[in-house]
Amino acid sequence: PPQAMAGFDPNQMRQLPPQAMAGFNPQQIAALPPQAMAGFNPQQIGALPPSAMAGFRPQQIDVMPPAAFAAFNPLQVQALPPQAMAGFDPNQLRQLPPQAVAAFSPQQIGALPPQAMAGFNPQQIGALPPEALAGMRPQQLGALPPAALTGMNPQQIGALPPSAMTAFRPQQIGALPPEAMAVLSPQQLGALPPSAIGAFRPGQVDALPPQAFAAMQPRQVGALPPQALSVLDPSQLGALPPQAMAAFRPQQIGALPPEAMAGFNPQQFQALPPSAIGAFRPGQVDALPPQVFGAMQPRQFAAMPTQALGALDPSQVGALPPQALAALPPSRLVRCRRRRWPGSRHSRSEHCPPRRSTTCVRSRSARCRRRCSVR
Repeated sequence: PPQAMAGFDPNQMRQLPPQAMAGFNPQQIAALPPQAMAGFNPQQIGALPPSAMAGFRPQQIDVMPPAAFAAFNPLQVQALPPQAMAGFDPNQLRQLPPQAVAAFSPQQIGALPPQAMAGFNPQQIGALPPEALAGMRPQQLGALPPAALTGMNPQQIGALPPSAMTAFRPQQIGALPPEAMAVLSPQQLGALPPSAIGAFRPGQVDALPPQAFAAMQPRQVGALPPQALSVLDPSQLGALPPQAMAAFRPQQIGALPPEAMAGFNPQQFQALPPSAIGAFRPGQVDALPPQVFGAMQPRQFAAMPTQALGALDPSQVGALPPQALAALPPSRLVRCRRRRWPGSRHSRSEHCPPRRSTTCVRSRSARCRRRCSVR
């Protein structure tokens, strides 16, 4: 009877033959005193029927020897009550075979104490069903060892609740495989702390879906490492919200690949700080779509480096608002280029006054105004 089980001690428990365990029921397991559980061995655990697992209590799990957990099978793990999971420690969790971990439910994962998460290894993480990860809490995610996260796959990352993403640490983000990043949602990316964003690697950024960038906050954009931005593509850059562009730093702008610049839109470009504009390279300016220049502010245009201004083409110059052109110091105006411009009937430029205040840019001739260049 269950009440008789209350008298068991560890030595008595240890003497029970495995075949005897097959007859245990939940009531008998629940009646065992916690200290008796220290006598369990792997063979005994392996012989317990799944139905008996429903009787386990947290205090009992807490004193079981870690080696005993190596014998748990999926059906037994599946039958453990969520409240019993609160008794797990890292050493016990570490002993669970990956195939047993594959039976975890969201409720069981959510009930594990944060300190137990340190016991997870890559093989166990890789075996977790995606739906189980939906039960993970921020404190639990933050306690996972970085090495364990190398086992995560895209489906698992996609199942993590945005609230849990707030606990990601830089070392953890750096350990995630690039292919796992391909399913990050805007809500998940928007929830990551800036410190974690600062650990992004180029391969991870390259794998991020464009739509995820739409939720990025200014502090997150400002934390992106320049080397990670070197792989950004036009669709990813074009998805960034304009308010986030204000956080771009000169080193970040300088790291952007020229081909990414085609993703800029006028609203984003207008939000860039002059300090970031000052880092543009000629190859980047050459790739910018003409329409973005229509939103350029005087302070931005004045901050553009001379070498970058020399890369402007007629369509880009023609899109600049007069007030932006007027902000260019007179000393930087030199002459109009002598070459055939697209759509022009003239093979050589008409005369434009060189280096004299802003006479060139204020010329009544639109064609002359578009041909003004800088040194």
